[in-house]
Amino acid sequence: MKIIVGILTVLFISSVKAQIQPDWENPQIIGINKEPTTATFSSYKNEADALLFKTTDSEISLNGSWKFNWVAKPEERPVDFYKL
Repeated sequence: MKIIVGILTVLFISSVKAQIQPDWENPQIIGINKEPTTATFSSYKNEADALLFKTTDSEISLNGSWKFNWVAKPEERPVDFYKL
């Protein structure tokens, strides 16, 4: 009887441990014991506002024409991409 109880206890404990997902395998956990994110920079309209720490409330727009050049290997990249 003691052997059966022991076997059932081991099986129960192992099944409970199998159901617990480790943190590193849980995609819902993205950080533990972290500070909230904050921006470490500010934008200013001009130098005078920067010296007075007077920030702007406007958003920076990335709208416009962009040039992308995807390559399969780094060796295929344009070497002088920065030259006009």
